[in-house]
Amino acid sequence: MKKAIIIGVGTKQGLGAQLAKRFASEGLHVFVASRTQS
Repeated sequence: MKKAIIIGVGTKQGLGAQLAKRFASEGLHVFVASRTQS
């Protein structure tokens, strides 16, 4: 079975970060990017 790959941009905080954490907790592959390093 194939797994989805999620690419999130602007995921330092807020909704993007919460969605990335949620998808990762469900076992999906998540790649995130932000303008600043945290």
